[in-house]
Amino acid sequence: MASIFDIVLEEFNDDLDAIDALVAAPVQGGSAAKVKVAAANSATLLVAARFEEFVRQMAREYARIVVTTAENFDKVPKDIKSTIWKRTLASLAKSAPDKSDDVVTFFAQASMKFSTVLDFCKGDYSRDIYLDLIHNETNMRPNQINELFKISGLSDVCAKCASTNVFMDHYLETEPGRANEKIREDINEFFKRRNDIAHALRPSSATGETIINEDIKLFRAFGVSLCEVLNSKTLVDAA
Repeated sequence: MASIFDIVLEEFNDDLDAIDALVAAPVQGGSAAKVKVAAANSATLLVAARFEEFVRQMAREYARIVVTTAENFDKVPKDIKSTIWKRTLASLAKSAPDKSDDVVTFFAQASMKFSTVLDFCKGDYSRDIYLDLIHNETNMRPNQINELFKISGLSDVCAKCASTNVFMDHYLETEPGRANEKIREDINEFFKRRNDIAHALRPSSATGETIINEDIKLFRAFGVSLCEVLNSKTLVDAA
C-alpha cells in the first residue's frame, strides 16, 4: 500500500514531467535561441517553486504522523509545540488591522486561529496546525530543508538522503559524506541561479536545456531518497 509520502512524490514527479516536456517542446516563431532560453529560465523558476512545495508537503505529512502517533502531548516534540505557538502569535501580531472596518473580520479570524492552536495544545490532534508550522523562511536550500524536519525531531535529513543508494548512484559515490557535500553544492548553486533569473530582466547567465534537465534529475533523485528516508523512519517509529 502506498504511503502518503509515495503519493506526494508521485504528484511531484508528474509535475517535473510536465516541466521537462515544456523545455523539450519544439520552438514555434520568434528567435529559436531566445525562445529556448526563455523556456529554460521559466522552467527553472517552476522547478524551484514546485520543489519548495514538495519539501513543505513532505515535512507537513511527517510532522502530522509524528503528532498523531504520539502517546500524549508530552511525547510531541518540543520544537513542534514551541514553534506553532510562537508562529501563531507572530502571525496574529503581523496581521493586526489598521482600519476600524477590518476589526470584526480580524478578530473572527484571529479567534479561529488561536482556538485551533489552543485545542491542539490541549491534545486535539485533529486540528490542522501544519500550514503555519511548516513553511520556509528562505529558499529551500539544504539548511532550510534540514530545519523543516528538525522541528519534528528528524535531524540532518539531507545527510540521511545522501546515504541512500539513489544518491550514491546519482553521484557515483561510495562515501555518504561526499554525496552530502555534492547535494549541498548542487542545490545551493541551483537556487543562486534561480535568484539570478528571478531578480534580473536580462540574466547574466542563461539556463540551457541541458542544465535544466540536470536540475530535474537532481530533484527527482532527492524526492525518491527523501521518500525512502521518511518511509523508513515512520516504519521504525511505529515498530
